[in-house]
Amino acid sequence: MYWIYCLFLLFIVSLLNKGRYSILAYKASLLIIFIFATGNYYNGVDWINYQKHYEFISNSGISSEYFAYEPGFLLLMYIFGNVLDIKNFHVIVIFISSISILSLSKFIKQIPKGVNKSLILFMLVAFIYPLYNDAIRQLFAFCIILPLLPNIKSIAIKKIIITCGIAALFHSSIILMVPLFILMRRELTQKFMFYSFICALLFLSLLINIESIVNTLNNLIPKMLYVKLVNYVNNMGEFKVGFFAVIDFLGICIFCATYRVFKSNNDISVYAIGTFYFFILHLVFYGAPFLQRLLYYIFPLLSVYSCFIFSHCQRGSGARILLPLTLIMTLSVFARNIFNPYYATDFYEPKFFYTDGVFEKHLDVERLKYRKCSVIDEYDPNFCPK
Repeated sequence: MYWIYCLFLLFIVSLLNKGRYSILAYKASLLIIFIFATGNYYNGVDWINYQKHYEFISNSGISSEYFAYEPGFLLLMYIFGNVLDIKNFHVIVIFISSISILSLSKFIKQIPKGVNKSLILFMLVAFIYPLYNDAIRQLFAFCIILPLLPNIKSIAIKKIIITCGIAALFHSSIILMVPLFILMRRELTQKFMFYSFICALLFLSLLINIESIVNTLNNLIPKMLYVKLVNYVNNMGEFKVGFFAVIDFLGICIFCATYRVFKSNNDISVYAIGTFYFFILHLVFYGAPFLQRLLYYIFPLLSVYSCFIFSHCQRGSGARILLPLTLIMTLSVFARNIFNPYYATDFYEPKFFYTDGVFEKHLDVERLKYRKCSVIDEYDPNFCPK
């Protein structure tokens, strides 16, 4: 619930980010994010499980689920919980939040001049607040690779792979971003953009018809493999192509029509290339439930890169429409998360670390976890332990 206040403050500060107040407003935005990020606790099932594993590691040096998480995250918990003997898991939250603020700051320092930095932070947080809210492993992995992006065209491929490998020690899904980062090093051509768009549409067509495709394979593949495919299709959830797909389609068309504006500008060409790929991948990933986890990395970058393009286009340019389109998506995702039953429970029982610590507020963690799991069980019955 308190993220609404955080975003409200960030938006107000972004309106003041002009002239001599810009530096002050930007620093105020970073401080606001840090306070609200470190004020987060017990907001999700993952968070509660992290807390329990941390207590095991802190007390005995090992957890019953010791290999459930990536080695980098486990090492982090071991250092703070066992070596430094800090009993409160919140030290991990403060550490990761601090790293994320430093990463955001380093990333923003490299962006083109003339961009409203506080607005960038507002757009980022509007989408990635679930990372601060619960998925702190993804947040840490995201923040490791973020400073690479402004110079992605000049960085050696080996450095990209090594950096993503380090980030994967905290969440393995980030390794799937390596092919994208390598693609972002090459210049776009009209032909390449056309074929990429066609491939994305073919992939969407495959997803829409995946159930019938699997059924036709009944007599063509081994029975065991067929049964596994059927189970996979049944468990992956419903495929949806809706409002966001329309926006992605419009964004891709507008970008292709206006790309020549950015091609000759070396300062923003890397952001233009990123915007195209992020639109394509958002179109593909959003419709596929088994790929949606990667949207944690894709969508905030799409919003930010569109903001860069908006800031460097002349008035009347069609490319300036990209920012309103992505801003609509950003606010829609934020509104959807607010009304998502998983996060809506926090409206009825708001939690904030700093005020709750002062007033010694007691939380029934098991009841909180039960309420969260009762929501998840409707979508993924195997997520919460029984």
